[in-house]
Amino acid sequence: MSRKKKDWKTEKDRVLNMSLEERRKEYRRSEYVPLDQINTWKQSQSTEEEEEGKDLLRDKVSLYKGDITILEVDAIVNAGTVLCYYYICLIQEFVKLWLLARHFAVFALL
Repeated sequence: MSRKKKDWKTEKDRVLNMSLEERRKEYRRSEYVPLDQINTWKQSQSTEEEEEGKDLLRDKVSLYKGDITILEVDAIVNAGTVLCYYYICLIQEFVKLWLLARHFAVFALL
């Protein structure tokens, strides 16, 4: 195992074994927003409709507007990255179709 991988695993184990207070002492900024202060999608909706017994995505996902660098969370998903991937795939398919149509146009002229 390389030294870099060993150092990464050692650091991961160290952080996972720390208490929440110990982790907070290592933050670069003194201000942070804990997860329990971020409303879930369901909590931020104004509707009163309830669906009993269903494990809904809106109970697990939070939408946050603000400085994401102060969030005390394990992961942040950037939907823009996903959309960018789909747009690139769409453009690639368009180019393939354009090249195919161009090929047939040249073939029709012959």
